[in-house]
Amino acid sequence: MFTAEMKKIWTFRTVLVIAIFSILFFFSFLFQWIKPFRWEGDSLSVRLDILSDWIARYGNTIDQAEFEEIEDGYNNVLYQARSVIGENGYFEENGVEDYGGYLDYEQKAINGYEGYDYSVYSKMRSLLEENTGYSRIWFQEYENVMQKYREYGEEKNSILPFEVFVYTSNYLMYLAIWCLVCVFFIAAPVVVNDRENNIVAAQYSSRIGKKAYRMQYVCTMISAFIVVSFITAIGMLAWGTTGAFLFAGSDMSSFLNTEVFAISITYGKYIMLFIIMVYLLALGVSGILFCLSARSPNMTSMLLKAIPALAGGILIALLMQNALCESNLIYRLTGRKYCEVVMTAVILMVGILLNLGSYKALYKKDC
Repeated sequence: MFTAEMKKIWTFRTVLVIAIFSILFFFSFLFQWIKPFRWEGDSLSVRLDILSDWIARYGNTIDQAEFEEIEDGYNNVLYQARSVIGENGYFEENGVEDYGGYLDYEQKAINGYEGYDYSVYSKMRSLLEENTGYSRIWFQEYENVMQKYREYGEEKNSILPFEVFVYTSNYLMYLAIWCLVCVFFIAAPVVVNDRENNIVAAQYSSRIGKKAYRMQYVCTMISAFIVVSFITAIGMLAWGTTGAFLFAGSDMSSFLNTEVFAISITYGKYIMLFIIMVYLLALGVSGILFCLSARSPNMTSMLLKAIPALAGGILIALLMQNALCESNLIYRLTGRKYCEVVMTAVILMVGILLNLGSYKALYKKDC
């Protein structure tokens, strides 16, 4: 019976629909949060390179003594830049005598001030980059990161860029929606297909019928678990290409992250906990969809019931954006830690309880 029910769920049409939807959904909604990590030479990539070096040298936290060492290293690079400016006649020819003068020339050239040629600034910038090995944007980002530490490092010394948190939160939210829609393709048609094949609901109240109903439910939940596991594995493999897992040991409350978290948790554990919530939500919605399918005499009736249930699941997934943060809407409404986890666990319990006595309701409906 188990094999027969699994074959009824895993039809070629179902697999094809899930595959096509997954490809379209991934590149439409999830890939946009991976792309910023692939841009070479922009501020985020340079900042990540700087922080990667810090983590390699000091770990995922920076104490005051380590920060002083970082400042000394940066001052050495600045000394090289000042030496280049002092020794290269091109700077003096254009009225630049020191590093401060170079920064002043840079701002005026960018803003189009008269007498400050942008091509001259570009040449000076190239000379500095060639002789120090660091780009102008590297200096800017290094100074920005150090300034953030000076402002917040005493309270939060963990290394985690704000952008990494934002992109991760949005990526995981869409991952949850991806799982929910694919689970819909698995769970919604299961029983209604039997009903359309002239299997009346009253048959599920018999001893064999109850066993068949339970087996269909178990197969649906196993199939939903497989789908969620497969999607999660693909999603995490894709996310791994960003290099963000470098921050797995970093506390989410970072001197670079302005979000306030309701609990103390590392980036790696945050992702794991969110994935657990995805499983709870997807399996709960799967159980609800299965129950609605069993209560529907035909496909049209099932869709009228199941689509609102799916929409409700997607709404919950959207509310899980910035999960575990004080800015999260669910947390603001409840004020409870782990409220998002509790909510998804409740959805799972609702799905289970709806199906425990469903065959009795089906019997009353037809008799």
